Amino acid sequence: MPLFGDSVRIGIQTEKPVYFPGESVNGAVFAEVLRPTQCRRVLLRVKGHEKCNWTEIREIRHGEEVRHVPEHHEGHNMFFEVEFPVWQASQLAPGYYNFPFSFMLPPGLPGVFVEQERGPRHHSGHYESYGAKVTYSIGAELDVAGFFKKDAKHRQMLVIREPVVETGPIADERTANVMCCCCVPRGEVTLKAWWAKAAIAVGEQLQIYTSVKNMSKVNVNEIDVKLHRELILRSTGFQLRAHEKRIHTEICRARFPGAAKEGGEVEQPCPLNVQGGAQLQPSTNGRAVSCRYYVEVAANVPCAPDIGVTCPVTIYAAQPVQWCEQPWFDLSQA
Repeated sequence: MPLFGDSVRIGIQTEKPVYFPGESVNGAVFAEVLRPTQCRRVLLRVKGHEKCNWTEIREIRHGEEVRHVPEHHEGHNMFFEVEFPVWQASQLAPGYYNFPFSFMLPPGLPGVFVEQERGPRHHSGHYESYGAKVTYSIGAELDVAGFFKKDAKHRQMLVIREPVVETGPIADERTANVMCCCCVPRGEVTLKAWWAKAAIAVGEQLQIYTSVKNMSKVNVNEIDVKLHRELILRSTGFQLRAHEKRIHTEICRARFPGAAKEGGEVEQPCPLNVQGGAQLQPSTNGRAVSCRYYVEVAANVPCAPDIGVTCPVTIYAAQPVQWCEQPWFDLSQA
């Protein structure tokens, strides 16, 4: 929502709802002037910041005495901050104005990410918890002349998506000898997995295809497909040593038919419905917060280790709903 000054209200509209690192951000600061106003300047501020924190329960022993105390860690990093004027001093008559702007995002910026989680209560009475955030904001300020005059300000979030390293089809293949009870060879199984897109948005379906060729003397019972997430939090600041916390989560899972022994072949789609939820945050690769996803496809063989392949996948931030709303006043008048 735009914010009011004594005589002005302003808002921001970007050209697109989401951006990638290295892109140019174009837009405008829109102002409605309610009465004649002396404006010193219109400033635009853009910030990118990441921070994390987590609490672990640490066991301390003094002889036979054992105590459990909470140990807190945190990390933060301001990786992007710019400020520049989009308009210089002038007298503004009542009416509508727009002040266009354009700036370039640096390459290599991490994607947006926000998550807060508290674990189960420890028997000592303390809780283990963590929080992680990678956010961008874009703000405008119309500096009104006069000591007692209130400046008009507005700030909103900017959505930056994690860049995709691999944009083409993803594929992996493995042929392994089935070893029952870890020592008895039973023949070979070949597993292939592929999908067309290396990245999907939150809420989309990940369409995976698999092929199994079973030349062994045992059945492949099923094909197990999982989406995994690994969240890495790193502490920063003046510490004796850096701390790191890794949190692994199985996001979703689906099972599909396998292949019969001695020549059975099955090729089939194995879709994963990647629904949004608390644990499904976008991929990001920051200094303090890193979140990455990978798909594991495994052929389950009885009495023998699974035969599996893994491939990375990028999860995009969804388009912000707020960006789709109608502007707070008729832009055609500006």
